[in-house]
Amino acid sequence: MKSLLLIWAMVLLLPGCEHTQIKSQGVKGVEDPGGTDEANAQRSREILYATLWMQHSTEYRAAALQAFEGARAQLKTATKCGTAEAGQLQQSKGTCGAKSPWAKRPAAIIFDLDETLLDNSAYQAFQIKQRELYDDDRWEIWVKSEEALAIAGAVDFVKDASKAARIYYVTNRECRKPIDKVKDELKLRADCPQLLDTMSRMEKLGFPKAKDRSAFYLKGMYADLQSKEAIRQKIATKHRIAMLVGDDLEDFVESHAVYAQNEATLAPLWGKRWFIVPNPAYGSWPNALSADADQDVSKACGHLATKKERDYCAYRPEYEARMNKLKVWFPLE
Repeated sequence: MKSLLLIWAMVLLLPGCEHTQIKSQGVKGVEDPGGTDEANAQRSREILYATLWMQHSTEYRAAALQAFEGARAQLKTATKCGTAEAGQLQQSKGTCGAKSPWAKRPAAIIFDLDETLLDNSAYQAFQIKQRELYDDDRWEIWVKSEEALAIAGAVDFVKDASKAARIYYVTNRECRKPIDKVKDELKLRADCPQLLDTMSRMEKLGFPKAKDRSAFYLKGMYADLQSKEAIRQKIATKHRIAMLVGDDLEDFVESHAVYAQNEATLAPLWGKRWFIVPNPAYGSWPNALSADADQDVSKACGHLATKKERDYCAYRPEYEARMNKLKVWFPLE
């Protein structure tokens, strides 16, 4: 074990240009603090073991199965009126007994998609091989390919959940334009190709409600719903939110800060109404760790024209801020 840790530490310390057979083109005209090649190479190393763990380890599959089995065990209790609600907005509302305004509302279960129900580790592996940071255009091509797999246990549990409650898929997959009133198939394809591609892939994988557009909420799909929290609030106006299933804290609550402020109230929901699938590769948690660098990043990178340029520029200060969060043991002399 010690030798493995030593080897891993040495890999992390290798310079960013060691694999010369794969060269990043970087971003023309942008000189971030570490150079685009270094940013790409470092990011590749960061998600290498996470991606391999997700693709090959029995432990990852077991953790996903455990999450869905735990949710299944709570399904009857969670969807039964008369118990506390799982939605952030409904925490202060009390129970939904016979006289409660929640009593006649149908139960709803909200699922995230990526790394909760859908396995995108092949796209992460592509990033590693190509030594590139996340790219919106490349991601859209991946979604269009319809090659995402189902997370272990996901399809069977969502089928069971759909028999007990109204299910919604709330995802950060994104529409190019709002499609509130769009019905024409060609315009829908132009304005929100990721919706159609996602629905198609989920139908092929066997997920319920995959043909039901009203079951899906994508980022930017509706002009007045600009965040997952806003979508949850919208769903909560007509439903009792009985259960939330995701891979990121923001699939459950508005922000890390809100959770920290209300942890005593919210933490008991884990394993009862909130169920999380592990995702070591990406998420909102690294952003929380690098918040200390926000001012430096804004000053150094805010003037750049595109998101891709700003991402490359921000990489080094954000990386250093995260390194400073390590809880390090130093051997005694």
